[in-house]
Amino acid sequence: MSSDVYTEHGSSGGVGVPTTFTLTPKVKGVASYTYAFNWGQGTTVKAEGQGDAKLSWTPP
Repeated sequence: MSSDVYTEHGSSGGVGVPTTFTLTPKVKGVASYTYAFNWGQGTTVKAEGQGDAKLSWTPP
């Protein structure tokens, strides 16, 4: 998962700062991704084309 705003293993963004995350498969045949923020309820998004998916998020 990657984002231009929120970096992996770093401190960035913040409350009210929106971003779009790109999910990229590590294996072939990915049909969907299930994710959650802060151990909340999981949400599933369908993968497209080569297994990539995008999700928009703004921290409350």
